[in-house]
Amino acid sequence: MTWTFPDDDAGRDDVLLYCAVRLSAGVSPAAASREVVRFAPWLSEEEAAALATRAASEREQKELTAEGIGQRLNLRNETRVRLSINTIAPADISPEERAARRKARDAASARARRAMKRAAAIADRPPKVEPWTEIGISRRTYFRRKAKVALKPVVSNDIDIYSRREKVPRERRRQSETDKRHESPATVH
Repeated sequence: MTWTFPDDDAGRDDVLLYCAVRLSAGVSPAAASREVVRFAPWLSEEEAAALATRAASEREQKELTAEGIGQRLNLRNETRVRLSINTIAPADISPEERAARRKARDAASARARRAMKRAAAIADRPPKVEPWTEIGISRRTYFRRKAKVALKPVVSNDIDIYSRREKVPRERRRQSETDKRHESPATVH
């Protein structure tokens, strides 16, 4: 059993709208009239051709917007949602309200997308290791003890590989400086 348009004025208006939509999709008026005869068997071929020609007129094409089609079909939002119609605007909701709903829906999906990214990033990270819990002390005590054991500069007798000089300990440096002061200056003739 094939669905058919009703045989009344509303059916004729729906056939006209169907032809306008098919013509906007690139179907020729002759092909649109043949399709209409399939869905409206009560319509003669001449009348179907006339409706297709009328649908091709500029006036019908101007009304072929999402809002215009929704108004002509008197499409309610509940029906639109239930049938998953996304290309036709509902007749019972203003464009401003649709824009506000779209904005809220987009914001909610962006929040959900960010939350999923955050959850994935956290799941990929290794667990955070807190050294004070491993030792069994408080965080404050850990950092206080760490500050007391601050690294002091180490002076060594090793050879400096960059300047190829031998590092001299501080004590020997001080001693050599005092020795130089106590030596008598050489006399120059």
